[in-house]
Parts: sequence; structure tokens; C-alpha cells
Amino acid sequence: GTSAYLTMRDKRVANTRTRLLVDCIAVPDTTESVVVHMIGDSIGNRGGGALLKEYLLAHGYTSSFVGTIRGDSRDGLNGEGGELGECREGWETGDFTYQITNRVSIVAAGGEATYNAASKATKWPQNPYLRIATGGDSAGVIRNGYVFDFAFYLSRFSLATPQVVTIGLGTNDIRDLDNPTLGTDFYDNMALMIGQIRVAVPAVPIIIYIPATSYNADRNELWTTEYAVIIRKLQSLATDLSVILAPTWALTTIDSGYA
Repeated sequence: GTSAYLTMRDKRVANTRTRLLVDCIAVPDTTESVVVHMIGDSIGNRGGGALLKEYLLAHGYTSSFVGTIRGDSRDGLNGEGGELGECREGWETGDFTYQITNRVSIVAAGGEATYNAASKATKWPQNPYLRIATGGDSAGVIRNGYVFDFAFYLSRFSLATPQVVTIGLGTNDIRDLDNPTLGTDFYDNMALMIGQIRVAVPAVPIIIYIPATSYNADRNELWTTEYAVIIRKLQSLATDLSVILAPTWALTTIDSGYA
């Protein structure tokens, strides 16, 4: 049907349920092809692309993924058996924009062939999106002398133009940042990336999300103090910049989520 109830239970009170009416939208089956670019962290790397490819195929979409680093296979057992993208273990939004400089290095212009030939472990700390800022760049897109330039990235690595971009970040921002810096920096870095992607591919749909977290005492404390902050910023980005927000945090139950 077109609607359903999402029912939630309180683990502390066995006879308590909370019910929310939701709209149901069926994903149409098709025979189309789609070019996907994934930006993410370890959750994207650990089989994210491979799983997305399977889900798309189940609805008839033949997908190809573009990027410079290959994620794990669907079972996470093969470090390079999955799909191409830019899903990098441990990275937060500031690593992509170069607001943070102590974790990543730059792929110098002209060094593309050497970078492409390198191992995944060698590629991991290198940011392929960045170029040196010039006098023609707006101050709003420069971070520590460099610019996240999506058009430059696609060109320098001769990549196909993506038809959809997904950005799944925030877990490592939560790890490294505290309020109020967490919310401000996350929003600013995400907005910069979204804006620069739109400069390069103006009409591309951009889907944003934050991976869910494990169910345990330590991680549960972060929902109200930090996850709620990030989720509100994602909602603001969806409204302010007309991107698609996927509520992935709401779709993994405590009974079947990862430990």
C-alpha cells in the first residue's frame, strides 16, 4: 500500500509501543543503467558499493561505479573486491575538504599515473579531489591553501560523469569533534562538497546520509549528544541545498544491526 505504521518498542518497558504513520514509496523496476559515485568512510568501504550494486540490480538497474579506490566485496573479506569510489577508512568530512591536514596528503598534479598504480593502502591517505588554490578561487572554497574540486577530479582521472552521487559521512566527525564545533564543521564541509559537485555536474542527484551505529552502552550515549546534532544538520542540508536525505540511521534495528 501507500502507507504503513512504523512501530517502535521500548526495551526497558516490555508493554510499551510507539507508532508513527509513514508513507510507502515503491522503488520502480526498470531496465536502465546508472553511473554512481560514492563518497564515504569505512562503512562505505566495507562492502557498501557491492551491496548497493546488488540492490540496484534487484530493481533492474545496471550500475557502474566510478572512483580511484576500490571498496571491499560484499562480505568484507576481500579488501579490493568491491566497487570503485572514494570510501576511505577513518576519514571525516574535513579530510575531504582539507580543513583537517594531519591525516591526508595531496595527489600532486601530474602524479595521477603513479597514484593509480599504487596499492589501496598507499592510496588511502591521499586525497584525489584536491588542487592548489589559485587567485580565481573564492575564499569560501579554499581550505588551508587547497580546493576540493570535483571537476578537476573527474578530468584528471578521466572518469565518467556520475549520474548520482552518494555522501555517507559523519561517524568519524563524531569520533573527533565535540559540540559546537561538530555541527558547524560538519555542515560547512558537507555544503562545500555539495556545492563543488554541483559546479561540476549541475543536475546530478546527491544523496546524503550518516551510517547507523552499533547498539551498546557507549555508542548509545552518542545518540542524544552527537548523532542528533549530525542528523539535524543533514536535515538542514537537505532543505538548504535541495539534496536527498536517506534516513539510514532509522533503518537498522537493534536486533539485526552490526555489533
